[in-house]
Amino acid sequence: MNRPTASRPSPSSPAPRLRPTLVIGLGGTGHRVVLRLKALAEQGWEPEQTRGRLKFLVFDTSQELLTLAYDGRTVALEPGSEFIAIGETPVANIKRNLDRQTAIRERLGRVMASLPPVVLLNGAKQLRPLGLLAFLWRYAEVERRLRDAIWELAGRQQAEGREGINVFIVNSLVGGTGSSTYLDVAHLVRDLFDELGALADFCYVTGVGVLPRAFHGIQGPNLVPNAVASLKELNHCMMRGGFTVRYPNGRVITTLQPPFNIYYLVDGVDERGHTWHGLNEVCWLVAEALFLQMGSQVGRKQENDFDNLDDVLVQQTEEGVGTFYGSFGLASLLFSGPAVARACAARHAIQLIEQHLLAPSTSALADRPAGSEALDQWVDDFVEAAGVDLPRLTERLARDDQGLPLSVELTVPGWADRLPARSAPAELVRYVRDYERIRLGTDFRRWLSQNEALLAEEAEATLTDHLTRLARRAGLPPTESFLKGVLHRLDEAASRLSARQAEREGQQAELSRELARLETVFLQAGEGSFLGRSRRVARARQTYFAAAQRLFRLRWHLQVTAAALALLNRLSRAARDHLAACQETALRLKAVHRALQEVATRFDDGQAQAGVTTRSLADEALVAALFRRHAPPPADTLATLFSDGASPLDWQDAPPERIQAALLAACRPPFASVAAMSVEEAIALRAEEATPEGYYRWLMDQATPSWNLDHTRLPDGGANLQRLEVLGVPDETNTLYRHHATTLVSTNDRTRLIAFVAHIGAPHTALQQWEGYQATYEQARGRVPLHVLPQFQTDGEQARQAFALGFLFGFIRSQGAAFDYVPADRLERPTRLGRDLDDALRAFARRDDLVQETWERVEQWVASRGIEATLRTLTAYYRADDHHDLADDLVLELKRLVRAYADRLRQIHQFALGPPSPEAREGWEQEGRQDEP
Repeated sequence: MNRPTASRPSPSSPAPRLRPTLVIGLGGTGHRVVLRLKALAEQGWEPEQTRGRLKFLVFDTSQELLTLAYDGRTVALEPGSEFIAIGETPVANIKRNLDRQTAIRERLGRVMASLPPVVLLNGAKQLRPLGLLAFLWRYAEVERRLRDAIWELAGRQQAEGREGINVFIVNSLVGGTGSSTYLDVAHLVRDLFDELGALADFCYVTGVGVLPRAFHGIQGPNLVPNAVASLKELNHCMMRGGFTVRYPNGRVITTLQPPFNIYYLVDGVDERGHTWHGLNEVCWLVAEALFLQMGSQVGRKQENDFDNLDDVLVQQTEEGVGTFYGSFGLASLLFSGPAVARACAARHAIQLIEQHLLAPSTSALADRPAGSEALDQWVDDFVEAAGVDLPRLTERLARDDQGLPLSVELTVPGWADRLPARSAPAELVRYVRDYERIRLGTDFRRWLSQNEALLAEEAEATLTDHLTRLARRAGLPPTESFLKGVLHRLDEAASRLSARQAEREGQQAELSRELARLETVFLQAGEGSFLGRSRRVARARQTYFAAAQRLFRLRWHLQVTAAALALLNRLSRAARDHLAACQETALRLKAVHRALQEVATRFDDGQAQAGVTTRSLADEALVAALFRRHAPPPADTLATLFSDGASPLDWQDAPPERIQAALLAACRPPFASVAAMSVEEAIALRAEEATPEGYYRWLMDQATPSWNLDHTRLPDGGANLQRLEVLGVPDETNTLYRHHATTLVSTNDRTRLIAFVAHIGAPHTALQQWEGYQATYEQARGRVPLHVLPQFQTDGEQARQAFALGFLFGFIRSQGAAFDYVPADRLERPTRLGRDLDDALRAFARRDDLVQETWERVEQWVASRGIEATLRTLTAYYRADDHHDLADDLVLELKRLVRAYADRLRQIHQFALGPPSPEAREGWEQEGRQDEP
């Protein structure tokens, strides 16, 4: 969802800019929500659109700076300017020097003794007073940050008219930091607004509190009690006002004004009983909802439905609980053109793989220009083109550097006849040996080696060319079959050559022995009697040269055969390497095929945001229809994919991911128009299935507020709950929903419509779990400090004193050993406190409401009867003789507390009458000594 810009459809006017907005996150939950909201804002707005008009502030007792991976980037709040750590609170030292911390002592003095003496570094440990202590300890910095942010947002408006400022305060109600500071922060924001003069009237404060069931799986004994305490205090501030606090820097806030214009509760269960999967989804829900409200210009006077809630927000139940609470839900309709185009491209790539790249040999060759050519013909063509048929191969190997055939022609040199018959044999034997060494062993061998290397390179290049052309035209399976055919042909040729070689090697041995014998005879012919020597030498020479000729020719043929075998073996190795590469490429393509099948069925970009009910318009039928409409012939894509001599075999060393990327890059262009489609264009395509209005109703039905109410606790079953609807569309000035929606927001997100629905006007006591929450709260009350407002803080001594006075004045009565609290309304049933005095005192001390109510009734009793009459009653009670030695210690303590209250009344009475006479003072002092129980 991107770039919210306006609140109400107005085709004739441009969309207004973002209203100046301050978003405050408190505690860990507030940190997480604001972090996600910043990610949405960075994705949705250009920096110049928010500069000076949108500020984020997070205050947390934890030092950890959270990060979020979103949309390919890492999002974090800026330390010191957006994220302010207010931990590092030296609790133990503050407790030791509490007499010097006036503001802290006034606010938390009653509960400081119960706080653990730690240095607060990583959160407030679900202790609300601990979180407030950290806030007060760093108060000056908190105020400075808030003032700077508000003044910067307000300063932008001096030349732009009075837009006012939206403030969103978000936190959990269950932890130690957010739930303990949100009321102070809201009142402080109100007070800072008052410094702006008339502009304060245009400022709108929205609160969001996260309830216990959003923290599913997170353990903590104080989660529910903290939530109940937070809601009781919020109700007190909203309905009764009277918030009076002095802060460490001297600022005093005294106001009857409620801290919030509206307060949203968000739980892990919605009105239909559906649950979210953990806090992450709830945080995304809140971030998305606030993002839409920022776009809807909530608080802009007379421009949207958020301003029509005054009546319901000021109402209260018979018990005095305000109906200012609301909750919200989101639903979205998604069509991601880029994702659908990617799925279509993946389907086209699958088509290329199945019908070409990995198609079976028969089908691959049947429908192409080379379809009528059998693989044997391809092999024959290669053998001919590479010149590796045996006659041609041996003939090409046996050539000199001029291309002339090399042959063994051993003839008697002309100078032989001029040699003396006696020395001629030795000279000619030397000549024959030199001929073999120089011609066969040097010249012929050099030319043969050169020819072998050159012809092998040419044959390998020819093989590569054939493979490339065949792989491009017919795919990998035919190429694999072709390579196997080539290997078979080469192996056959090599077998014939090897057989011929073995036969000639046998002949060579016989000819070598014959030549050695004839050489001996030739040499002996020159050493015999001179009679007939010439004729003997001539005959022996002829026989010797003929034998040498036969042997040398045989040896030359053996060299040529060996070279041919080496060439065929080299070519066979190359073919086997190509075969392995072909098979490896096929395996990689199969892996790519599996991966593409997943891509081909994924029609979104993961935009189904956690916490938002989402429906995708991109179903199989629509995607298949779009594919059929836009997919080109595979041959066209293959021509693009394998241009400039490329082939599938080039992928032999490429990882599957790179192959997949190359295929998708070639297959994507035909679906560019699909990628550009908007969600509203997809709705138009599916007009036969549902109308735009039908989709609108689905969105509004699915956007279910995230709380779970017991409607039987609401008047008329909740008929008076107010419903607000906001629809986020790509462009409110050009939308199908211009006449369907009451409030539109331009999001500039072409991929989805998003609906915001809020139900407003319920008390917190209508929550389905409230009775259970209240019971858990009562159990925890007295064991752990839960409250941070002085009106709700009572220490043990105050509770016991109220109990003693209540008992004395008849508000608490005993029936046998049991004690009951008697309500002021005689039609209400008494509340059983305990089966004995000790149990009753403990139960009474845990009930802040009863303690507060008892004190109020005591004050009313004193006011109605007068101080003097009250003092007589009190004095009679604590002076009564209860057999001092046998009196229970608890009874004696209660009498001391009554006497202490009586002393306080005497001081008040004395102050009202003027200074007492010395005689009266002496009498009171003596009375005090005599009163010792």
